[in-house]
Amino acid sequence: MAPAGIAFDTMPIVAPKEGDSTAVLKLQAIVVTGANPIKDKLTWTVVRPASGDQPAVAVARQTAAQPVFKLPPGDYLVEASWQGIRSQRPISIKVARPTTFVMNFNTGSIKMKMIPYTGAEVITTPVQWDIYPHKKGLGGNLDPAMRVASVSSPQQQFTLPAGQYIVRASYSGTTADLVIPIEAGHTYKYTINLYAANVKLTPVGAKGEDIVWSVFRQKLDEHGNRTLVQTRTGGSPTLLLREGNYIVAARQGNLAGETLVQVAAGTTPKVKVTLKKKS
Repeated sequence: MAPAGIAFDTMPIVAPKEGDSTAVLKLQAIVVTGANPIKDKLTWTVVRPASGDQPAVAVARQTAAQPVFKLPPGDYLVEASWQGIRSQRPISIKVARPTTFVMNFNTGSIKMKMIPYTGAEVITTPVQWDIYPHKKGLGGNLDPAMRVASVSSPQQQFTLPAGQYIVRASYSGTTADLVIPIEAGHTYKYTINLYAANVKLTPVGAKGEDIVWSVFRQKLDEHGNRTLVQTRTGGSPTLLLREGNYIVAARQGNLAGETLVQVAAGTTPKVKVTLKKKS
């Protein structure tokens, strides 16, 4: 077998001798059982598994919907890469007759959109959608290296292999996570509700566009530190904040101030922060 976790399409090709390639392998892919073959171009890589002291070797690669390879008879690993989905399967081919192999991605689809709060119109400006595999105990610690898809768009449809995923949606400085199960052959529609409000910030005792605003969660973290939610520079910015309790801090030169804010979804609170000279 090739080493676990290796993407075959990054392996250099070591083509077998033409005279040894007496078997024919025909490849195609489907998104789910019963579906028609995928017509898009996929990247196919055929790997000869490691044996004894011989390492795994990629022997053929082609970008096509239904490629045909001539190879020596034997056991191989076939990888198909399509729309960010990568699938690998073992296969055996013989000289007697062409071997046709169908790669089944076993996928389902999710359609994602977002609203800022209950009753609001769907957001029509770009949202950052990031998809991660869901693992028990992972919590909110999502490693970007684990990300399986990332798109910036108002609404988005993802096609993914069956399993459980975390959808992280980020918009205007706010982030929401949603755990989603996907079954092969099914399409799911989700609307993420940020339960947020547009908070208007106004300084008292300071003017200009160089005021630095910082928003922290009121509740301290496990180490007794503030958790920064958003920062913005401007005279009187409007921030989108999810409902909850926050501390809004402002500073300009030697002036600073802060105040406690309680945010309820769907409201439009106006918050004044008085800036004074730091002692």
